[in-house]
Amino acid sequence: MWRVYLFVAVFGLLAGEVCAQQQTSPARTNCNNFAVLQMTTATTTQLVALVAGEKVRVCAYAIQGSTTSTATTLKLEYGTGTACATGTTALTPAWNMPASSTALPFGAGEGTGELFQTPAGDALCAVNSAAGTVNISITYAQF
Repeated sequence: MWRVYLFVAVFGLLAGEVCAQQQTSPARTNCNNFAVLQMTTATTTQLVALVAGEKVRVCAYAIQGSTTSTATTLKLEYGTGTACATGTTALTPAWNMPASSTALPFGAGEGTGELFQTPAGDALCAVNSAAGTVNISITYAQF
């Protein structure tokens, strides 16, 4: 009988060590919200409103550059207040949008898995540097 107890004890220790070594993959964020914005002036515009204690998690974006004769730059940032007026921090570089009537869109992401996120309680905004037209769409989750 002692052999059975010894076997169970050793097996239990080995099983516990194997389980402790297994790594689980992190859960992928499923983004189920969508926001679209067309900017035509030099301004900061809110894409996603802040919710206290929640992060805006961007899983995909698509941007079409200036379709007018005015070149511009665009960046995404986060902050608080109306249209991210306070505490702003850039999430992306300032993308250059040359003046063109055939501006090609660019983007990243597929709708699952985060590209970037805001801190909890911050809004997501877009900043257009000039009066060139910029079209933006994002897929996001907020929790």
